[in-house]
Amino acid sequence: MLAFLLLTSWFQEVASAPSPAGAAAHTLLREESVVVEPNGRQTTITRGVIRILTAAGARYARAGVAYDNVGGKLVEFRAWVQPPGGEPQEIDPDEFTDRHLSQGEVHSPLRQRQVEAAVQPGGLFFYQSTVLSQAAFPQAEFEFQENELPVRLSRFRLSAPATWGLQPVLFAASPARQGNTWELRDLPGHPAAPPRLAVTLLPDQPALPRFATWPDVAAWLGHLAEPAAQPTARVAQQAERLVAGLNSVNDRIQALGAFVQSLRYVAINHNLGQGGGFTPAAADAVLSRGYGDCKDKATLLRAFLRAININSWLVAINATDRTRVRSEWPSPRVFNHAIVAIETESGLLYFDPSNPTSTLGQLPYAQQGVPALVLRQGATLAPTPEQPGEIERKIMLRLEQDGRVTGRLLETSRGSAAAESRALLAAGACDGVLAARLRGTVTNCQVQDEFPRDGIHLYAQFGQEDQLAAAGELWLWKPLLPWAEGNGAVTIHETVEIELHPRWTVEELPEPVRSSSFSAAWFLRDGKLLIDRFLRSLPGSPIPVERLPVVLRGLH
Repeated sequence: MLAFLLLTSWFQEVASAPSPAGAAAHTLLREESVVVEPNGRQTTITRGVIRILTAAGARYARAGVAYDNVGGKLVEFRAWVQPPGGEPQEIDPDEFTDRHLSQGEVHSPLRQRQVEAAVQPGGLFFYQSTVLSQAAFPQAEFEFQENELPVRLSRFRLSAPATWGLQPVLFAASPARQGNTWELRDLPGHPAAPPRLAVTLLPDQPALPRFATWPDVAAWLGHLAEPAAQPTARVAQQAERLVAGLNSVNDRIQALGAFVQSLRYVAINHNLGQGGGFTPAAADAVLSRGYGDCKDKATLLRAFLRAININSWLVAINATDRTRVRSEWPSPRVFNHAIVAIETESGLLYFDPSNPTSTLGQLPYAQQGVPALVLRQGATLAPTPEQPGEIERKIMLRLEQDGRVTGRLLETSRGSAAAESRALLAAGACDGVLAARLRGTVTNCQVQDEFPRDGIHLYAQFGQEDQLAAAGELWLWKPLLPWAEGNGAVTIHETVEIELHPRWTVEELPEPVRSSSFSAAWFLRDGKLLIDRFLRSLPGSPIPVERLPVVLRGLH
């Protein structure tokens, strides 16, 4: 017991702290201590104490630690459980599991060791880990609150050579600071934004990178990326074969981009401590083996373009979290994806050769309007272009005698809307995709895709069991005309032509609707009910389902 107390004096600091009412569990301690040596080697000690308060809170009795099993070392990872009113018991190391940190990579030296424990309400779960690592650059991040639990004490300590500069940046946090220790206490649960600290160290050793500004980051990443983009004779010959007979610059770029898109996506990372995760494979190697990750495929495209005398640059973005890249903190670690910026007469043309559904000049929705860093001299953050998709649609319906609806749909999507339709169709059958959208039964579905050029055309025949409601001598009909749903900005122009069975005559139509983003007009022409609708939707905004009522008179 004495050895345990000596080892875990940090546990005693918070073990008796009271917990707030209503919480499922309570983080009593979240602490990380980082020691940076003059050569950039780091030792990170992490500690945590969690009190389980309810049966539902038992799922928080878990911990994990990431480490590099090639360039670093997991020195220690131990965990304990203290039952209510009992003594601490160390968890058997055989109960820990170890796995690849990134399941999407074929090979990576990054691993995670983790443990989960069964803890009764009122019991404590606590752990300590020590990791040695060789960081590619001297920066550190710490989230004072890693989940929705309230926190009693959260603390980050940093030790570095006294001659190094230090640039701390705080996000949604105002911790107490003493020297290079930052501390927050009594954090409520469910934070709107997790309080976070990001620290950049400015070493005085020339061999270690310094990221005081975004141009510093661009220069370092560009230095790692540029050698791999040099075209060899084999790369140049392949580029010439791909563009043979094509005269326009756009057609030549398109042919090269389509070839790189067709290569398999495979991620293999080595040498992370020396920037391996940011260093692409040589273009010749990517061409030879026929696969690569995002930075590899982007680099091969750059080498192709260079071989036909077109300039381009690698571009670093975050493709999954629009808030991750912040202008206040220049850092390579905030990026997780690489695309290409191609020099044209009209400016930079952005393209993602890892995305199999986007055509040249169109980025996926998730990559539009996000902070990006073009890896060229003096570059700073700038947003990628926003490119609304376009959908032109014609629907021809017939309202049958019994109220059933049969119809045909013709739809042409362009830009990012075409890419999204292409991705949906790749994931499921055409009739299933359209049946979900039309909320009916699709009996015939055809697709004509112009890829790698822009545009995808859909044709479908379908039926809907639309119900009419009787209102005395009149009937109320609400045609179900759902918009195509999308994740980003899109403009949709739709015309609907409805042929009515002779039983039905139109008694009353909805009033026209008009605004800056939406308009709809209903009118009769040549015995048919016509609807003309237009929608301009912004990213993240809901797309309405219009069910405006039409009053009909039914003849018996």
